[in-house]
Amino acid sequence: MIAFAVARDCFPLYALYTLLFADSGLSAPQVSTLLIIWSATAFVLEVPSGVWADLLDRRLLLALGAVLQAAAFATWMLWPTYLGYALGFVVWSMGSALQSGTFEALVFDELSTQGRAASYARLLGLSQGVAMGVMAMAIAAAAPLYAAGGYPLVGWTSVALALLGVPAALALPRARPVISTAPGRPADAVDDDDDPSRGGVLRGYLSTLGVGLGEASSSRPVRRTLLLLFLVVVVMAVDEFFPLVASDLGVRTAHVPWLIAACSLMQALGTAAVGWTASWRRAPFAVLVLAAGVLLAAGATTSGPWGFALVALGYGLTNNAMVATEAQLQHRISGRARATVTSVAGLVKEGAALVGFATVGLLTSGSTVAPAVAAVALAAAALGAVAAWRALDDRMSAAPGPRPWHHREMSDDTRITVSRTIDASASDLFDILSNPRRHPEVDGSGFMRSGDRTNRVQGVGDVFTMEMSGDHMGGDYRTENHVTGYDKNALLAWQTAPEGTEPPGWEWVWELKPTGPDATEVTLTYDWGKVTDPEILKTTRFPLVTQEQLEASLGNLAAAVSS
Repeated sequence: MIAFAVARDCFPLYALYTLLFADSGLSAPQVSTLLIIWSATAFVLEVPSGVWADLLDRRLLLALGAVLQAAAFATWMLWPTYLGYALGFVVWSMGSALQSGTFEALVFDELSTQGRAASYARLLGLSQGVAMGVMAMAIAAAAPLYAAGGYPLVGWTSVALALLGVPAALALPRARPVISTAPGRPADAVDDDDDPSRGGVLRGYLSTLGVGLGEASSSRPVRRTLLLLFLVVVVMAVDEFFPLVASDLGVRTAHVPWLIAACSLMQALGTAAVGWTASWRRAPFAVLVLAAGVLLAAGATTSGPWGFALVALGYGLTNNAMVATEAQLQHRISGRARATVTSVAGLVKEGAALVGFATVGLLTSGSTVAPAVAAVALAAAALGAVAAWRALDDRMSAAPGPRPWHHREMSDDTRITVSRTIDASASDLFDILSNPRRHPEVDGSGFMRSGDRTNRVQGVGDVFTMEMSGDHMGGDYRTENHVTGYDKNALLAWQTAPEGTEPPGWEWVWELKPTGPDATEVTLTYDWGKVTDPEILKTTRFPLVTQEQLEASLGNLAAAVSS
């Protein structure tokens, strides 16, 4: 994990490529257009590549991304013109799109299968912190490399380092997508029977795309987290102009890598602290985002070493906020299309970078870029602080990750209740819940396989059959579900029993409470308090379904109603 995180960003050319463009005769607005081309290409490719990451071996996609990154740097060295630089950025974007979301989804799913999803933020922060520390050394190495061989030596060294990402990617574990993230116990991997690609490549692609986009668009917490991420990345986007800011402040080209290395070092320290800040409540997190923008703006307009010291500190805080937000997002994703949803986040990041690059380009007066950088950083950070206040919630807990959009109405030794507001009418939601054929779409436990042999629930006393599979039952089995509660568009409950037996007592209760024209508070309760059979209580370890899997069911319901 750490080896690949280091390999994909350890390039001396990071310190000098905007100066390479400028020394090739490009103006600051032209440099901005190159950066826009970079982000626009990634913007177009981001989500499609994420879908492939939910269907194909993610290690191969990561390795191909490393090859394309090396090809991009080689293009710059062989064709040092505006068109050559533009082509290099297109190739780089292709590689970045293949890697964006893929690595994060692979790591999260691997941890989830081991029951260690709670460690994700800490391990992500640690790996990226180490990677950025190494990147800082690589950037610092640009100074002696430039002194020894100019831009060509810096560029070709970066090409060689980029290719190290290939073996690092292939050495990663082949983690399979998972359905949910239960702390302290393994999550359920997507079985081969549930693999969307089994119905054909195109069908699998469209199915996965629909699930991922549905969850990203229907979940209010996911949307708010994506808005926060957008604004934080607008602040981050000004980092591409740091070498030009240094030039505006009178720093010689040969000394610029040292200043950029200092920024990267603070970036590494900030990222390493993500395990701490990822669980912050909304007030301190909003202050963190705002402080980052203020420091960047102050540093960009202050001459002398103190100016870049403030830039470095602000940059470290901004990166911390970005990675912490990305870690929070992973805990908000509940469906099987994790890489697709994560790529939607990548799409949001590319859109944010486009906004940042374009705004700096429009605000740049003459050849001076520093005031524009300061204005963009400050404005985006102020809006980001407001978004942080809305996206986070004072009820969040530190582990396994913030879940402010879910809460337990009741939890004791015999029941778990979770609740979530879904942007849909109660009638639309009830239409799905009362149709057992659609229950596998909603199921967050991974046990359900099919409800094709049953009819819509019409009232108390109905019985519907479900095809199931689970290790606790020795594989495939069938259940009969006896409806115990029915109030159209408001309540649906049933007790489950193995086929041919009476219900032992565990019950599922769905409650729908409208909170607006197209908003409903959905509450799901899993209650095993009525189980009295001593043999069942002796041989069965309740709960068979965790709180996180129930929360995943709410997320799946939100995705289903939006599709």
